[in-house]
Amino acid sequence: MVEEDSRLTTIPWLFVYGTLRRDNSHHHLLSPFSIEFVGVGMVYGETRIIDAYRHLFLNRCQVAGPVVWGEIYRLPPQLEARSALWAALDAWEEYDPRSPDQGPYRCEPIRVRLWDPESWITAWAYVTNYRRARPSIK
Repeated sequence: MVEEDSRLTTIPWLFVYGTLRRDNSHHHLLSPFSIEFVGVGMVYGETRIIDAYRHLFLNRCQVAGPVVWGEIYRLPPQLEARSALWAALDAWEEYDPRSPDQGPYRCEPIRVRLWDPESWITAWAYVTNYRRARPSIK
């Protein structure tokens, strides 16, 4: 029996902080899908370059410290479109939901603060896979 990917039926938001943002080199990966830009948001943490790729290191306390600004998107409501979107993003991020600890990133639900400081949502994001992060952090 194949386990269903919870990203298909749960949280309807995606947080991007690197090349998937508008006007960046890989935003075109989002274009074929009915994905809607909602606005900007921030998370507590920082980005670091590892092997030429930007990685998000979250501050799990989420109360203070450096912040990372990114963009929030509403995922497509159709399961087929959502499934195709995740397949495209997973391929780009080298993430396999069946073996989440194997790649450089993990796709996880994270808390994102909206522009209004009192408003928070939970969104999916590709974050650093701490089990695979190399010591060559720049």
